[in-house]
Amino acid sequence: MYRCITELKALVIDVDSFENINICEWDEIISSYNCLFLTSVSETQKKLKERFGLKTILGMKEYLAKWAPTPVLHMYALKALNVQTTELAYVSCNILFLRRALTFCSGTIWITNHVGYEDISTSPDILCPDFLYFKNHLKLGIGGYVGESIVSGKGDRNRLMVAVMLEKQPELRMRVLGRYYSYTHYMSQKHLYSSAVFLNKNPSSKAFGVYNDTFLKLYEGAIHGIMKHTDVYGVCSVPPHLGEKNRFHMILDQIENDCNIKNLENQFRCIREYPKQKGRSSADRQENISGVFAYDGRLDGKTVIILDDVVTTGATIKECAKVMYQAGAKLVLPIVLAVNQYPGNYWSSEQPDVLCPKCGMPMKLLINSKTKKFFYSCTRCKTVKDFEVGWKEFCSTVNKQIFETE
Repeated sequence: MYRCITELKALVIDVDSFENINICEWDEIISSYNCLFLTSVSETQKKLKERFGLKTILGMKEYLAKWAPTPVLHMYALKALNVQTTELAYVSCNILFLRRALTFCSGTIWITNHVGYEDISTSPDILCPDFLYFKNHLKLGIGGYVGESIVSGKGDRNRLMVAVMLEKQPELRMRVLGRYYSYTHYMSQKHLYSSAVFLNKNPSSKAFGVYNDTFLKLYEGAIHGIMKHTDVYGVCSVPPHLGEKNRFHMILDQIENDCNIKNLENQFRCIREYPKQKGRSSADRQENISGVFAYDGRLDGKTVIILDDVVTTGATIKECAKVMYQAGAKLVLPIVLAVNQYPGNYWSSEQPDVLCPKCGMPMKLLINSKTKKFFYSCTRCKTVKDFEVGWKEFCSTVNKQIFETE
């Protein structure tokens, strides 16, 4: 689902990235949304002008197109389309274009039939496998990460778990249920799903374990989807460090009963202590995790599912899968609640926050452990604010900020 859209009214379309789409394919879309087509190709400009009129086109020099969208272009689009930042979405087949668009709080829609791990760590809001799916998203609201949708109360109808290629040989295709924004990202404290994932696994949080049932349903939904076309033998999680309890123990037991697959928790274990992965580079993580897991027994010809909550570089999942394949597994399928998003740069040095009405400090997004409702709280003066109130204030700040730079 969209991170910050209040109401989708307009689209900025990187039309040069759509190599095999005829201009007439946009007719239905432009009849429902205000659209601005970006292009650096003179022939495309001519065709768009003839079909849709000059006001729908922004012609760019090729060297400028490589940096689009910029804050200047973003402001131009808002004025041309007469919308706010939270009413606009950028559309492209080019992930580099959308990474730049992610520095704003507008929507982002990516049309692609292949997602690699280097892409998913800077994931757009909506991923569409083809142009028809994109049009159906606009008409019916389908698409968006299933985990984010469920936690936000939007339901799971026609939502996605995104399949991400981690390795080709042997095949390792990870199922991703959402995005995770850490404290270094400007979306931290504004993203419900990220807060739910973090607080649910934090023993010092009052909301520790509150979302276990929700995440269990997410995992089981993904597993049932896989089982429609694949015979699954067993399930496990990334083994905990030596001496630590497995946070997935109850989830794995329940999945064994509900999905009728074997819980492999006791066979897959950590055999050597290793430093925590947090703060390490991708290469350091891979080296740090090498050789620390073992599987007792054989998995010849079997398909196995591995569960994890937040993945950053994928090093731990890759090491787990390597051990499973060495034990004879035919196919290893990781399912993760979320992939860490980075670098998380905002277009302005002044990042928008939800501020305390009494002391002016940035507020934290928390969860009521009894009702599962989200709210904002000030760590300094303990003032609380309803999530919806704080969210509206945040969107209002975002919408004003771009014009304050003029």
